[in-house]
Amino acid sequence: MIADWLEAEEPIIARLRDKVPGARTVIGMSEFSRAHIEQNAPAVVVMYDGDRLPDSAGEGQAVLAAQRWVVIVGVRNVRDAAAGGAARREAGPLLTAVIKALSGWAPGQMFTGFVRVTSPRAGYEPGFAWFGLAFETRTISMGDDA
Repeated sequence: MIADWLEAEEPIIARLRDKVPGARTVIGMSEFSRAHIEQNAPAVVVMYDGDRLPDSAGEGQAVLAAQRWVVIVGVRNVRDAAAGGAARREAGPLLTAVIKALSGWAPGQMFTGFVRVTSPRAGYEPGFAWFGLAFETRTISMGDDA
């Protein structure tokens, strides 16, 4: 079992910093704020989004848990602000780079490779947009007596 349930965050951030050169900043949950994203766009934010357990949940024993991680890509582009077309065009290549960087890649020895799962809805405001991509990796969760 892993020593820190959120230990995948730092390797994910490092991977995205290396593989998504179009991002001005790549940050984790502790640094997240909307103002930070807007001021540093295009920005990528890595966030833990919970886990999914099998129905039996191991009956208190060891269980293979699926951790869900969401990567938010925030872009700010005031050209064509009302329709948001420029922001979407800027986000597309960044989203593709995130997918390529994380799909099949494992954030550590105790994790399986990431698979894409249903993503959250995108959000739009004049000149600003954010898009989420969700990924799952599996790791072992167990109690002290397992």
